[in-house]
Amino acid sequence: MKHRVVGSYGMMAALVLGGSAANAETMPTASDGSPGSRPEQQTLLGGDFEHGGYGGPSATYSRMLGSNVLLVGGRGAWLLDGRFGVGGAVNGLIPMQSAFPVRTGERYDLRLGYGGLWLEYVFTPHRVLHSTVGVLLGGGWLGRRHGEFPGEETLGFDALFAVEPTVTTEVNVLSFFRVGAGISYRYLGGVDLEGMKSSDLSNFAGTLFFKFGSF
Repeated sequence: MKHRVVGSYGMMAALVLGGSAANAETMPTASDGSPGSRPEQQTLLGGDFEHGGYGGPSATYSRMLGSNVLLVGGRGAWLLDGRFGVGGAVNGLIPMQSAFPVRTGERYDLRLGYGGLWLEYVFTPHRVLHSTVGVLLGGGWLGRRHGEFPGEETLGFDALFAVEPTVTTEVNVLSFFRVGAGISYRYLGGVDLEGMKSSDLSNFAGTLFFKFGSF
C-alpha cells in the first residue's frame, strides 16, 4: 500500500513539472530574456539616435549693386544623430551711408534683412575637419532712403523671398565649439522697387560662422 501511494505522488509531481515546463516555453520573453515582459517598442525617432543642437553668429561678405557689402546674422538648429539639422537662420545688411547708386546716378542707403528655415546635413561630424551642405528658405524685406537722418525721404519698401544654398567646411575646435567657412549663392526674388531688380541683390557670398552647442 505504501508503494502505491508513493507512486501516485510521483505521477502527480511529473504532471505538475511537465505543465510548468510547457507554460515556460509558451510564455513571451523580452529581449533581455526575462519572462512575462512585452517586446520592446520600436519608434521612428528613438533607439540609438543622439539629439543635440547649436546656435551662433555669422558674418558674410558679398557684393550688391556693384558695391562690397557685409551682412551679419546667425543660425541655429536641432541636430538629429549629429548629422541632420533643422532650425532657422537670419542675415542683415550693415548700412553704408550713400553707398548704392540709383540707375539715374543718385545715391541712397539700402536696408535689407532676410531669414527663414535652415536645413543642414553634416558629413562625418566626428572628424576634426569635415564638410556640410545646407539651404536657407524664407523671405525678407528691402528698403531704401535718401537723407541725412534715419527715416528721412524714404524711397521705397518691398517684401522679398529668399533661397540660399550653402557648402561649408568646419573644424571641431572643442567638444562644444566649431568654426566654419562656406560659400553660398543668395537669391532674393520679388524685387519691385523702381530702378532695381533681383539680379542686383543676388550673388555669391562667403561666410564665416561660429557654432556653440551640443554636437
